[in-house]
Amino acid sequence: YEMSALVRLPMKPAETAREISPSVAVIETTDPDATSTLVRIGGDVDWIARFLAGLPVPAEVLDPPEVRAELRRLARRLLRDHAG
Repeated sequence: YEMSALVRLPMKPAETAREISPSVAVIETTDPDATSTLVRIGGDVDWIARFLAGLPVPAEVLDPPEVRAELRRLARRLLRDHAG
């Protein structure tokens, strides 16, 4: 992939595995009792941002900053397009 993002999701690893296909992300959290999960998602910046925006839980992008910036750009566009 062009890039990969490290993301924390507020879900147990088993819940994350049900929500996200292994073809999309690799679960990096190894403790099955953890209350959050670290995942590594590969792809280009805009695809990763759009995927994260579609999740039913908030996603904390730990790295890289380009994905956080793309999420902000996407949010601004959605707010502008649907403001009224």
